[in-house]
Amino acid sequence: MALIKILCLLLGAPLFLGAVVGHFIVRVRMRSQVNDLDEIYHEFEEDDPAYAKYLIWYKWTLWLASASLLLLFLGVAI
Repeated sequence: MALIKILCLLLGAPLFLGAVVGHFIVRVRMRSQVNDLDEIYHEFEEDDPAYAKYLIWYKWTLWLASASLLLLFLGVAI
């Protein structure tokens, strides 16, 4: 049981830090610098390739941060 706790903590902490740093990079670097997203119609936002790529990376980093927080919680709760 102690091995599982240690593994959860050792995997969860670096994953969380990496996800937070990755999420910050995605939010700052991949977001359009020019505020032209307002000109894109709401229904067709996902058709813009740059915005679609941004959304994919945004969702993946957010999911990774959530999963790593779950690992950290399991490591503390066990």
